[in-house]
Amino acid sequence: MSFVFGIILSIIFSLWLLPNTEGQCPRFCPILYPLIYKGMIFIPYSKNKAFHIHHWILGLLLCIYSLYYKVPQWIIGFAVGMIIQGLTYNDWSDVIVKNPY
Repeated sequence: MSFVFGIILSIIFSLWLLPNTEGQCPRFCPILYPLIYKGMIFIPYSKNKAFHIHHWILGLLLCIYSLYYKVPQWIIGFAVGMIIQGLTYNDWSDVIVKNPY
């Protein structure tokens, strides 16, 4: 049941904070140079290019982590919901992008 609760939380989170389409700023858009730009995670590796770490990648890493370490089921459910939601964007596979800085 807690897994389903995590999925429901991810739906609420997605509807409340995340944009409907790719390229838009989420509702909360902090900029913390050099890793967070308008609420999205970027790791610059040159003046022109950066790695964009999508939220679905973070969810996937958390699910893999949970295979080896104990993680509450609701957190795994939340991560699965974020993976599914993140894969609905057209740019889900764009990991190497223009450096936003």
